[in-house]
Amino acid sequence: MRVVYIISFLLLTGCASGGETDSRPIPGAWSGDIQSLGAEGHSGFATVTLMPDGETRANVTLRGGSAGGRHPWHIHAGLCPSGDAQSTTVGPELGDPGAYPVLEPNDAGNASATAVLVVPLDPEAEYHVDVHQTEDDATVVGCGDLQRSF
Repeated sequence: MRVVYIISFLLLTGCASGGETDSRPIPGAWSGDIQSLGAEGHSGFATVTLMPDGETRANVTLRGGSAGGRHPWHIHAGLCPSGDAQSTTVGPELGDPGAYPVLEPNDAGNASATAVLVVPLDPEAEYHVDVHQTEDDATVVGCGDLQRSF
């Protein structure tokens, strides 16, 4: 009889927990290496994920920045410009510019920041990430094409 009570208890608590989970897959993910542009360029990598709720989460990790510097970054439609040291922005910026926290390198020149955008990326479109010299100088010092992961 004790076994019946234990099994009943386990079944009831398992059902009462409301253990429903969202089994929808993440609809899109992108990543890319950021290549240094120009003599004072910065490199790194970016990952971007389109979440099931429609938000887009983008993370950029910077290497080779100037300690104490402040480097804005953004996701743009289209691919990085071709050719050596193209220093202008290409393609429209995605989302609210205020959603992108500025990269602030530590003493080793490394920085990381995450933006949450309310704009979903189109899985069929091309995108890139660019890093700017400073908040007052929009020269692009790093750029990376985003490749769709799946």
